[in-house]
Amino acid sequence: MCFIKGTDTSIFDEIKRQLKPYILGLLQGRTMVRSANLREKASIGDIITGDKIDYWAYPSENSSGYISASATQEHTMAVSAENARKRWRIMGKTKSYYNTRYWLQEVINFDD
Repeated sequence: MCFIKGTDTSIFDEIKRQLKPYILGLLQGRTMVRSANLREKASIGDIITGDKIDYWAYPSENSSGYISASATQEHTMAVSAENARKRWRIMGKTKSYYNTRYWLQEVINFDD
């Protein structure tokens, strides 16, 4: 099929047909980074299983300016059974006066 000057409306359908798999391929295997408290110490780059996660914790600071358990207690979430079975890579960590937060990303490909 020949498209002349982009006036044929089906050109947009063709672009969508060709680009959709490409765009989805770029996104496949990518996940967000989540903040958590762990049951044990870990290093950046380590891959852990989800059962090592104590709870998901989202940063906030107390009135003194520290990230603390008292400030984040209301911003925590238990680890689901599904997430406990997954593998997670330590992407970073934040040390505060009270504790250390780890930044985790789900491992999609075990070779990563």
